[in-house]
Amino acid sequence: MAYGCLRRLRFFGLDQTRITIAGQGHHFEEVVHKVRLHNRSGYAISDVVTFNAPDSGAASWADDECKLASLIPAVEAGLVDEVWIALPVTAQSFAMRIIEVLRRTPVRVRYLPDVHALGLRDFGGPLEMIGVPSISMSSRGYSSDGLIDKELFDRLFSAFALLALSPLLIAIAAAIKLSSPGPVFFRQQRKGLNGRKFSIYKFRSMYLHDTRHGVIRQATRNDSRITTVGRFLRRTSLDELPQFINVLRGEMSVVGPRPHALEHDAFYEPQIDDYIQRYRAKPGITGWAQVNGFRGETDQLEKMASRVEYDLYYLNNRSFALDIQIVLRTMVHGFVSKQAY
Repeated sequence: MAYGCLRRLRFFGLDQTRITIAGQGHHFEEVVHKVRLHNRSGYAISDVVTFNAPDSGAASWADDECKLASLIPAVEAGLVDEVWIALPVTAQSFAMRIIEVLRRTPVRVRYLPDVHALGLRDFGGPLEMIGVPSISMSSRGYSSDGLIDKELFDRLFSAFALLALSPLLIAIAAAIKLSSPGPVFFRQQRKGLNGRKFSIYKFRSMYLHDTRHGVIRQATRNDSRITTVGRFLRRTSLDELPQFINVLRGEMSVVGPRPHALEHDAFYEPQIDDYIQRYRAKPGITGWAQVNGFRGETDQLEKMASRVEYDLYYLNNRSFALDIQIVLRTMVHGFVSKQAY
């Protein structure tokens, strides 16, 4: 019944994954046609990019390179969820060039090889999607069923948490207002799924102070900016509770890589391999890195690299069972940390 409702929603253009199909030739045209034909598949074409797709004997790829560069703004703006590459087998070098460029962005990339040109009929290993075999070039994610389970769990859990914790939330809000002037909530821009920006909610834990644009100063031990109430909230992670609002809005998940300040993203992305892969899932209130002790100040590059390593492990091994394990570990052990100040 649920899947029937989902198909009907997709028929009317809802719950769609926005894709850009890039390629050239008969196979490319067939892929575009099949996606448009299967309007209940959950995929909607946001753009079609036709390359010249030169073979290995071509002297210049300048025109195709310009078209490839034109994909990046839409990807970075979060207007595209996936890019599918469908090129002739003779354009393998250019296909790898596209994959190389797009791997530096948060978009999910699928390579759709023209197996018919190779004389293959039994696709075997590659994932079949709309009758076309594809190979994911990005980190492995949930299955469709897993994503539905995760979304359902997130919304129900966050709604229950906000309702059950409402007396505590009201008490914390009152304590913040009585302890120092300023708003109850602190909002800051973060990157979410596929690099889309959103405003994250936290209880304010610092006195109001001037900040320099583009500069983020992490909280340190005995930081004079932190209020007495704020120090307790940060130590116990109670300042993170308003993020259940973000989960309810669909911007975050209960479990996922913790979102960092935009300035930290810009600083660490070029220095840590696969840092950008963290955007392939919704950021979480808690995560695998946090329950394994990697939270709080990251005053050394090695600390952030270790955190990212745990995040990537989660992305490659995530499951509903692992999410439940992380939630339980957070509830039992994860609220208090010596690294949080």
